Amino acid sequence: MVIPLTVGIFRETAPGEKRVAFVPDLVGAARTLGIDVLVEAGAGTSARMPDRLYREAGAGVTTREELFARCDILVGVRPPILPAGCRSRRGQVLIALLDPLSIPFQVRRWADEGLTTIGLDLAPTALVAADPVGAAASQDRLAGYKAALLAADHFGRPLSGTPGPGSPGVARACVIGSGAAARQAAETLRRLGAQVHVVDDAAGRQVPPFLLRDVDIVVAAAPPRPALPRPAPGEDRRSW
Repeated sequence: MVIPLTVGIFRETAPGEKRVAFVPDLVGAARTLGIDVLVEAGAGTSARMPDRLYREAGAGVTTREELFARCDILVGVRPPILPAGCRSRRGQVLIALLDPLSIPFQVRRWADEGLTTIGLDLAPTALVAADPVGAAASQDRLAGYKAALLAADHFGRPLSGTPGPGSPGVARACVIGSGAAARQAAETLRRLGAQVHVVDDAAGRQVPPFLLRDVDIVVAAAPPRPALPRPAPGEDRRSW
């Protein structure tokens, strides 16, 4: 007799995080594979996916305590924060954007507890070092693409200009940023016909005021999070 696996989708607790790791449309596919799905109550609310949609798709909705007690695989966007008395158990698997290099003591604690962790943000880089393929980078590219489309839509006319004497010329755009979102936004605006100037702010470079006065569209993408410095000898990194 094969005991089915149970996947648990926990509610995000990181400030400002509105995503959910598992949408209702995926519940049916999981059940086809013989996997049961449990969702923490309210997990999809910020993403406009109420509990009702998960129930209708065949998932169970439960509390965080029961989720961590029953599920074999825990899936989220960011690492979970456990309430007092709620612990992961040996043999469980945690899948999320873990950013493990910034939380080494927590990763060690998970390993000591027998928890297997899979960081979706640790995928190897592509052939071009500046074009990472991890899950976090793919989310950034999606954000940059959407930002460019929204800007083009609000601009109100073709970015490539319109033919004829006296007609508006090619739109000028400025993209501020150094990460995957900025690169994707710049590429999308170019494909739409705009002249694009990119300001790489990785080194804290300031945007010249005249540049912003002379452009039609500005897209500001948050730079990638800098790597944490190495702790000094004897320093406890957990206090950072």
